Amino acid sequence: MAKRNRLAVHPFAKFQAFLFGLVGALLGFIYAIGGLALDILISVGILGSLPGVSSGLGLGSSMAFGAILGIPLILMLAGYVIGTIEAHAYNVFVKFSTSLNTDFWD
Repeated sequence: MAKRNRLAVHPFAKFQAFLFGLVGALLGFIYAIGGLALDILISVGILGSLPGVSSGLGLGSSMAFGAILGIPLILMLAGYVIGTIEAHAYNVFVKFSTSLNTDFWD
């Protein structure tokens, strides 16, 4: 009978967290720059603003740059949790599979 390979849970979860963090950094950067550009256009008067929606540059504009740190942190946590679930699900699948041959190991 062939050796059934298992996926190491913690290293895989860390890898998933890293990948999700990279995606989060990109999304946070896009969110912050896009929000800044929109607020500048509203402040200059190129774009109009609905009452109570956006008044242009202000404290909210600077707080939007918190997304550069906030979104990656949230996505890293989600990536770790999802990676843990995926690794456990893979290991359960391998345990009950009879003909699965993989190259992953503990």
